[in-house]
Amino acid sequence: MAIAVERAVPQDPSGEKSRTGASCGTLSVMSGLKIGYARVSPTGQDLTGQREALIGFGVEVDRIYVDHGLTGTNRARPGLREAMAACRAGDVLVVTKLDRLARSLPDARDILAELTER
Repeated sequence: MAIAVERAVPQDPSGEKSRTGASCGTLSVMSGLKIGYARVSPTGQDLTGQREALIGFGVEVDRIYVDHGLTGTNRARPGLREAMAACRAGDVLVVTKLDRLARSLPDARDILAELTER
């Protein structure tokens, strides 16, 4: 599986680049599906912004997995488990910010190793 790091600007559903100016590092591969993951810590927070950004990055709505009210330090996150299970060789796991996926570099490394191993 070939992976390259690039800078990307989310697009709105019409295909135009976002006017917010926000950019995010993404992983690109030659083929495969985009699998999205979003997480909010306190249950009072809203996932709308993350969902819209993931859709803007080309993730289909039915391929977005979420966790509500769980901290990033807790690896027992059902949404993350489902997102990782949905990833196959050549797919891309998309998050709006790295801290939505992992709370530390070792944790991010572990997640990447688990995905790579499969």
